Amino acid sequence: VHTYIHQWERRNFGAKCVPFLNKVVKLYSTPCPCVAGYVFENLPGGVFYDLVRVFLSVELTLTFPIVFKPASDVAEEIWYNFLMVFVRLGRLKFVEQLYTSSSMYYRVGRYTMLCILRTLLVMVSWSIAVGIPRFELCLALVGSLATTILAFILPPLFHLALKWRVTSIARRVFHILLLVGGIAASGVATGINLYTAIEDRGSVDSCSSIRAQCQAKDTPTGHCFTS
Repeated sequence: VHTYIHQWERRNFGAKCVPFLNKVVKLYSTPCPCVAGYVFENLPGGVFYDLVRVFLSVELTLTFPIVFKPASDVAEEIWYNFLMVFVRLGRLKFVEQLYTSSSMYYRVGRYTMLCILRTLLVMVSWSIAVGIPRFELCLALVGSLATTILAFILPPLFHLALKWRVTSIARRVFHILLLVGGIAASGVATGINLYTAIEDRGSVDSCSSIRAQCQAKDTPTGHCFTS
């Protein structure tokens, strides 16, 4: 849509957005009393609240299978090898037909079994997310570490270890700087997440998880209580 807007309309749109930048920066940098830590707790009620929940649910429904696919493939392979052990022992002979036969009956049975397995994996993931207090902090810690290690630490480390002799000095320096920057970024991200976890654990201002449906409320004392 933005591509087909005329040039004067883009300038007009930009001119209207510029005055709000100062307000956004000022509001973001101004220290305030306790604010709810989850987007749902800051939204106004009514239709807008329901729309946000619906769109977020659709987004999670569409993106979760993409992230969950590798774990599902590994679990299905383990389950298949486990069943093949019984097939080699002369038991559960129909299991081999589930994977080899082209009959509609066996195909439906195979897909039903895989759907049950994937449902169990989803239930296990949901139980872990609900059972661990402040699971989002643990997820942020693991995610930040995994991202920095995979993107900034392992690639230059492998390149230096495997191609040190055939790499130019300039590229060696670049990979060393990238490796040092990745280690520094990993340490900073880990420190921030650990500090947040420790602060939330020992502070009376921290709200419990959204699973408990807490609602942050500003009080005259500046503390955040849950209802």
